[in-house]
Amino acid sequence: YVKVTATTTDGSNRSNSVIYIAQPAITSMQRFGKASSQTVTVPKSFSDSEAATFYFYTDNQYVDDFTITSSNPRVAAAYDASGDQVLYQYAGDSIYANGKTYYKMVIYIFGYSPGTATITVIANDGSNRSLSFYVKVLKNTP
Repeated sequence: YVKVTATTTDGSNRSNSVIYIAQPAITSMQRFGKASSQTVTVPKSFSDSEAATFYFYTDNQYVDDFTITSSNPRVAAAYDASGDQVLYQYAGDSIYANGKTYYKMVIYIFGYSPGTATITVIANDGSNRSLSFYVKVLKNTP
């Protein structure tokens, strides 16, 4: 852990401390079972059921800070209609593989227009671990 103390410089001699507990960085991000590519249609509404659902696994359940980017955000991205980023979330379960426990995360990718995009998930824990998914978006038929 790291203890950080801030002290005033105005002569009042006040201070406050915070203890940070460092989490180990992710050493592995994996896909198990669920396909790395999906086809979706442009949604009529932005709900989970209208999105491409991708699962990935990390070997550290406490790391929950990821950046999700799209190679073509006009086609598909992790954003809803209002432009708010759709959050990834811990899916609540884990698997044991290759001598490690992996914790399942889920992200939802929405289609905006016909085309293809590569979605990349990058861990923001200093490890720079990443993986990618492929999305094909089809026109929604009335």
